[in-house]
Amino acid sequence: MTQTLKRLQPWIATVIGIGLIAVGVRWIGVHKLADAFARQSPARVAIAFVAIALSTVLGAWNVYRIAELRSFLTFRAFLPIFWRSWAIGLTIPGQVGDMASTVWQLRGRSGNLSFLTGRLIADKIVSIGVIAFVASLLPALIGHTTFPESAIAPAVVVIGFAVGFVLARTFTSKLGTKQRGRWRTRAEAVAHAAAAPGSFIAVNAVITCAKLLLTGIAYFVLLGAAHPSLRSFIVVLAITQGAGLVAYIPVSINGLGTVELSAVKLFDLAGYAAADVLASYVLLRAASLAAAWLGVGAIAIRRSFLRRDAERADVAVEDPTRAVR
Repeated sequence: MTQTLKRLQPWIATVIGIGLIAVGVRWIGVHKLADAFARQSPARVAIAFVAIALSTVLGAWNVYRIAELRSFLTFRAFLPIFWRSWAIGLTIPGQVGDMASTVWQLRGRSGNLSFLTGRLIADKIVSIGVIAFVASLLPALIGHTTFPESAIAPAVVVIGFAVGFVLARTFTSKLGTKQRGRWRTRAEAVAHAAAAPGSFIAVNAVITCAKLLLTGIAYFVLLGAAHPSLRSFIVVLAITQGAGLVAYIPVSINGLGTVELSAVKLFDLAGYAAADVLASYVLLRAASLAAAWLGVGAIAIRRSFLRRDAERADVAVEDPTRAVR
């Protein structure tokens, strides 16, 4: 029964996500949602598409740097690997599919998979920390709290992650030697995550901030189609990151439905109409999927051309008279 449930989990997650979106459409109204889609323009969708693609390239560089892949892999060679992992991560439950896919694709190149896994864990934790900090600014930004109450949530996030970082460095350095089998491998990965140099963590956090700015631009541009008078970019950024945290709960495929409904509720506090929020999120999810899988397709086509050229070169070397034109 357990194995059957594991096999069915992706399908169950898909049904849950689609069901939540359907509930949102029913609640908002099909006509209102159709009007919200009609207010969007190809130019706005194109800008959002480019912002998401650039954010993904930054994410690839972030992982490439913190995992110290330079010793055996160029960034140009790593980018297709990361892009495929991103596409996979968008289509399976939770937010770790991209990480698992990256490790799997690099398994034959990296000599230390526990080190690679650990550094990817560090990258994921830094991302969650930065997102949580930005989201913690929301109560102050929408006027629900005033100073000093508004500083409590950001302070808790910063102190919590700082204490966690120190404790991790203190108590995980010897974890790998106290475990056996699969648990030892996992403990070693956690130890490598905790041992990531502070300079790497700091740069990773800065690049993560740049990524969030790009995704914030994508949402801001789409929401601006219906709310040109609401020009607070930082509010949009904080709300989108707060709603995005829900995606880390493996209920549906990459937060499908849960993120959208959370965003509708949070944006309502800032005066955004539910129909426009849901339409913007659906469009951006579609743009992300298109960017991811079109990129995967382009990578596959490029590889096929390179393979064909290599085969032609081999034929030409072996027998010049048989070289294929």
